[in-house]
Amino acid sequence: MGDRTYNKPGKRPNRKNITEFLTHALPLINKEKYKAMIVGRVVYDAENATDFDLSLEGSISDYKKLENLFLNLYDIGYKQANLTVDIKWCESNYGVYMDPLHGMLANESKVITMSYYELKSPTRSSWVIDRRNSPQYKRVSEWLVESTVTAVGTMKPHQIEFVRQHGFQKKVLAEDFMKNLDDYVKPTEYFLETNAS
Repeated sequence: MGDRTYNKPGKRPNRKNITEFLTHALPLINKEKYKAMIVGRVVYDAENATDFDLSLEGSISDYKKLENLFLNLYDIGYKQANLTVDIKWCESNYGVYMDPLHGMLANESKVITMSYYELKSPTRSSWVIDRRNSPQYKRVSEWLVESTVTAVGTMKPHQIEFVRQHGFQKKVLAEDFMKNLDDYVKPTEYFLETNAS
């Protein structure tokens, strides 16, 4: 991930590694004055989530500082919490909603992500994603790239179904997610056994 190497993959989200990650990540995020939003499958169906999606919102004062924050958050996720994390910065209007006249709509938003991922695995073929020189992305620092996306194009079926039922794409403030962890990550025997770290 960028210039960092992790010798073991993170695990799927569970109560222990989510708590470990957010306990150490939130002070860093708050110090840089970003709002941390939890998005993705973990807020809809945590038992089937394969990673933990974190979206940062707020004004960017320095891309290098944002890059360092990303790298530190990946370190906390993979090295300390043993959690597979996916991190991005998004404009606060990023999302999908239902319009009574036009159906499902999405705001076009700026999104910043890591530019370089490399996975080496003895059990499956290795892959590399390198967006640093891609014409679809604007490089904003050594390891970060910016793109403009329409969220509906990246949505999975369970997310689309949620929008149809509730009228908006679900995202939860990280502090609220932690306070109400039982509402998102059920303390069931099956979930604890199969996902324990």
